[in-house]
This record gives sequence, structure tokens and C-alpha cells, in this order.
Amino acid sequence: NSGAWGFYRVRYTEPLLQGLRAVMHTQLVPLERLTLVSDTWAAVLAGRSSIGDFLSLVEQLPAETDPDVWGAALGALLETTPFEMGRTVAPHPTLSEVLSEAALAVSGEAIHI
Repeated sequence: NSGAWGFYRVRYTEPLLQGLRAVMHTQLVPLERLTLVSDTWAAVLAGRSSIGDFLSLVEQLPAETDPDVWGAALGALLETTPFEMGRTVAPHPTLSEVLSEAALAVSGEAIHI
């Protein structure tokens, strides 16, 4: 999902995920890293990836500087609900507003869609 422009989920094979983990901070932009975290967690929830795949990805995050990527990872680890995620404000208004509105739309509370 180059550029993270696709509106779909990607299930990464273990070799591909391993390769992406190795270059995530040097070759992927923040939105691509956020999508990688989000897609991997969605695959875990769907039973198509192991929790180990997700945790191996999270182990690479200490070098992460983007708060939205951290938000996606911590939201998954803390089992954040769409309601809670929708009430979160991050320092990147454009991306955080999109995520916030999408999370609020799940419960019919979106105000800008």
C-alpha cells in the first residue's frame, strides 16, 4: 500500500513483514508506518496473523517519532474503543481529525462527515 493511499487492508506475509520492519524508519513515511501498524493489528483481530507478528512490529517503535503511529500501536495494545479514539487529539490536526472522525462515525457521532 505504497503511500498508504489505498482504502483497504493488507495482510503481510511473514517475510514481507520482516523486511518492512527492517526498513520502516528509513524507507516508510509516517502514514505508511501507521498503516502498517493498523493493517497488522487488523490481521491479528481477523485471525490471519499472530499476535507475535504485531508485537515484533511494536518492538521496532522505540525509534518512532510520529505520535499518530504510536497512537495506533498503543490503541491496539490497550484495546481502545472507537469512542475513546474519537476523543483523542493528536498534534497533527489533519491526520488526527480524519482518524477521530472515522472513529466517531462508527458510533454515529461524527461531526464533520
